[in-house]
Amino acid sequence: MDKFEVKEYKGVPTFFLNGKPTLGWLVSSTSTISLPLVWDRKGVDFASLDKNIEKLLHKDKKAYILFQVRIDRMPSWWLKKYPEELIFYDDGDKEENPSLASEIWKKDIGEILRRYTKHLKGKYSEHFIGYYFGWGQYGEWNYYGEPDSNDWRCSDFSKPMTEGFKKWLKKKYQDDITLLRKYWGNEKVNFNNVKLPERIERLYSDLGVFKDPSNTNNRKVFDYYQYLGELSSDTFIYFCQIAKEETKNSIICGGGYGGLMDVNVCSYLYFGITPALGLKKTLDSSYVDFFSTPHSYYTREIGIGDCSYMTVTESWKIHNKLRMGDNDIRTCLAPLNQKVFGRPDTIKDSIEILKRDFGQHLVRSSCGIQGNPDWFDNPSLIKTLSKLYKIGNLSLKYGRSFADGICMIVDTDTILYQRMANSLIYKMLYEQRMKEFGRIGTPWYVYLHDDLSNPKMPDYKVYLFLNIFYLTKKERDEIKKKVCKNNNIVIWMYSPGFQNEKGFSKKDMYKLTGIKINYLNVSANSEIKIINFSHPITKDITPNSKNSFLGVRRMLESFDSSSSGHMDHTGIVE
Repeated sequence: MDKFEVKEYKGVPTFFLNGKPTLGWLVSSTSTISLPLVWDRKGVDFASLDKNIEKLLHKDKKAYILFQVRIDRMPSWWLKKYPEELIFYDDGDKEENPSLASEIWKKDIGEILRRYTKHLKGKYSEHFIGYYFGWGQYGEWNYYGEPDSNDWRCSDFSKPMTEGFKKWLKKKYQDDITLLRKYWGNEKVNFNNVKLPERIERLYSDLGVFKDPSNTNNRKVFDYYQYLGELSSDTFIYFCQIAKEETKNSIICGGGYGGLMDVNVCSYLYFGITPALGLKKTLDSSYVDFFSTPHSYYTREIGIGDCSYMTVTESWKIHNKLRMGDNDIRTCLAPLNQKVFGRPDTIKDSIEILKRDFGQHLVRSSCGIQGNPDWFDNPSLIKTLSKLYKIGNLSLKYGRSFADGICMIVDTDTILYQRMANSLIYKMLYEQRMKEFGRIGTPWYVYLHDDLSNPKMPDYKVYLFLNIFYLTKKERDEIKKKVCKNNNIVIWMYSPGFQNEKGFSKKDMYKLTGIKINYLNVSANSEIKIINFSHPITKDITPNSKNSFLGVRRMLESFDSSSSGHMDHTGIVE
């Protein structure tokens, strides 16, 4: 029986084709087929699908095919039959897509997926690599309603979402109404009259962007987003499980999931939060083989970007998963309106972008799907891709495990306890990564903070904690045990461990970092002033120069401008 799987090889998870390790690069026109799950009340007609497959096999009779499935695209008759199962906004409008909480949708798609899988495995076993499952905005499991279109509506207020939340709450609070009322601080609430949090509740915060974890008025929002994250991961795993079981675990399954590093890039609410909050559970699932995200879109220009991933760069390795890049690179053959996404003007620059982006995948041992074939239809581009693939295949002969560098730690649970419309998460995970990390002159690797207790987690000499704002005592102890030893350098960003089960705590920040940190309840442009110039890291910096300030002043001086707003010394580096 033909078998496609993920196994560790030379230090990293690797895609195996019938027992042989491979680079795992696919080209959208010759190795992937979009598979709309089409059926009617009479059943499934596979004629159209078979025609597309035979057309591809006519070009290459040995082709391996990954089927890209949009599980949220329902037939028109289904949408008319089940209007209450669709996504509803707070203004009463709705999407023409089913709610992620719809059990009817989940059941129907699951049954149809089984039938498609049996057909593909029975007729095209030697070609059928597996499935790429897409749902939501752009197929990346971002919940509908939060694209970059200034849409201030709030979702999902559908009946399935409301009923699903009630069911989840009953399980979490052990069907104990007194427990629910205690944590929600509401003597009138019960499991039957629960409502989803309104927009104003999601946007509320107690201190800056921080919600107080001990404030019972926030508990509904915490619970809802925890439910949404679990719903997302459970649904993703559910469809992967169906496919794996129907094929006796002989194909690979995954999808556009896990875009944690781009949370809040395009949206005031939770763009990216569903796959971010569900990431830990899917990493632990034996039914999920790979995660796929594009690299971040807004710094792709030549000489600017560095093909930085939307997801954590290394966590997948210690969980035996593949990272399959969605390489929708814009070459100069893309339409002019794609310049906002890094479209260059010449073939020469297009080649340099291809080399840069492939190099990022190579050093991180990830595979990928090459994008729109029309954008590569040029002899020089095809020749470049051919050379790059040869280099990639040669890399399989060498050890590909972790190298020395900076270990960057990020957190998913912290997102639960932040206000939506969160500029802080954006700056911690997105902005400084896109503008600075690629220029620090050393390798850098991103892990979830939960990975610190994983026995496969490598040791590093330098740790940078990015958004570790919410920590339990157990988590703080695990961090100190792993990183605060062996003369390691540990860099803490903003307010590490400021939030815990009991609320806000300066004392816990001190226990974690050894640094006394205060805070002011004001909105201000921030800067850090360096005053110790004897340290090896700062010895070459001129006192009171723009390089001795980190933050707004340096940014303004770089643009030869003066500040017109308030500026505080929010930190001093001694």
